Amino acid sequence: MSYTSQALQEIPSVISPDDRKRLDVTNMLDMEPRVALYQEMTDRYSDSHPFLLVRLADLFVLLNAGTLAIALYRKAQGILSTTEIVKSGLDALVEDYGLKIDEQVNATLARARENSYYQTWKQTKVHAATPFPLACRSFHRRLKKLRVNGRS
Repeated sequence: MSYTSQALQEIPSVISPDDRKRLDVTNMLDMEPRVALYQEMTDRYSDSHPFLLVRLADLFVLLNAGTLAIALYRKAQGILSTTEIVKSGLDALVEDYGLKIDEQVNATLARARENSYYQTWKQTKVHAATPFPLACRSFHRRLKKLRVNGRS
């Protein structure tokens, strides 16, 4: 996406030269390493840089992780508003995308209310009669053998 604010277009000056080089080549990376790199950078630089937050949010949009993306967009928007940067191009995006995500969440909740989960009730003695899975039984046998041999 393109943003009008300088703070969202350029890599922040506080980022080290080595990390700057790594960020310069992010477009050549696959999605997973790119997300990992931006997450690492937000952790390293205390996630207070709108540039990093917005880039990570853009990647989350591509991964259909809208709720994560809108949270990061809103965080970046809040930081930009405290630094009195206006007309960043982010406000309209946050408003439109936020409405879209809210609609998706509400639709999912409505579908969840319509389809209730149901499982038949069983008495405890029925469950107790069910044998343990094989892996669990073999583990208990080995544990019992160790205890008998005095290695517990």
